[in-house]
Amino acid sequence: MQQSEASRDVAALLKESIKNAQVFQGGGQAIDEGSSLEDRLRKAAADGAARLFHKFSLADSTGWPQAYQDAAKGLVNALERSGHMTPAETHPMALEVFAFLGSGSFKGLKLRERFMGTPYGWSNEAVNAVLAVLFSAGQLKVTAASGQPVAVGKFLERDVNQYARKLEPKGQQVQVPSRMVRTEAELDAWLADVRAAALAKLQMGPVQL
Repeated sequence: MQQSEASRDVAALLKESIKNAQVFQGGGQAIDEGSSLEDRLRKAAADGAARLFHKFSLADSTGWPQAYQDAAKGLVNALERSGHMTPAETHPMALEVFAFLGSGSFKGLKLRERFMGTPYGWSNEAVNAVLAVLFSAGQLKVTAASGQPVAVGKFLERDVNQYARKLEPKGQQVQVPSRMVRTEAELDAWLADVRAAALAKLQMGPVQL
């Protein structure tokens, strides 16, 4: 009987200890929110995921499967399905794609691995939708292993995964202002206008002067 009571006491003490256990995140930050250990663990996990995938919010929307279906058909407004009502190349996700591509080229599978991993954590549907709509909008050039360009409207997930296709940013033409320049000051003013025009276009991807 005494052993049974002692066992119950130990179990009660363990239960109380676990209930009141403090949870710490990396760096030693204590998690105080939550009335139970489970609540605090959930909070710690959510905060940890937010720090690990701190660019997830760029793709935190619904409608990605539908957006991909529309983009694969060649509809340049496909991202409206996810709530983005301006041109696809202005979407924050698109700007991240352009920044990663730079002046190089990557297989579609490599791009998918990049943006589905840290610090993004974007869904498969979200990555597919953005790549497909940028392709449809002429902002990406997709080339098959044979070297032949892929026709717009034929962007399929299995093609991106299976074949060595490269996605390259398409340079945007910048309208350079034409004017008569007579002095160094006028030249500086003209160069400033050209710079401003190029910078505005750079927000949507690489430019060609």
